[in-house]
Amino acid sequence: MINKKVFNILIYIIILMLDIKTINEDFKDLIYLGDNITTLGNIIFELDGPILDRPTRTSIQIMKGQHIEDSYGQYMNHSCEPNCVIDGKKVINILPIKNGDSLRFNYNDNEDNMASPFECHCCQNRISGKNKNII
Repeated sequence: MINKKVFNILIYIIILMLDIKTINEDFKDLIYLGDNITTLGNIIFELDGPILDRPTRTSIQIMKGQHIEDSYGQYMNHSCEPNCVIDGKKVINILPIKNGDSLRFNYNDNEDNMASPFECHCCQNRISGKNKNII
């Protein structure tokens, strides 16, 4: 049986070998690792995981009534000035992205309803989804 720390190190090494993304454990956000992307509209990665019929604290809505639990996507943080959007299962850049940037999207633009609404740190608005309902 492999312990959790060794497992996390192995996953980190695999991610570095794939040169795509990693999780910043200190800040709990998803970091892009790779060549700088200056053109817009690129697929950064595709979400993958179980599909649920309702949101959870860590899920991402991929279409009406479908929420995915992606092991990396769960670390994509909210931003009022996002550098990505979610289009189905695709994470697409809408701003240039440099190696080391956090991947962020606007939860209020993407989610109909949030399982865990919160107050935004930058604008102090309530982040609860398009419908402003609490699940």
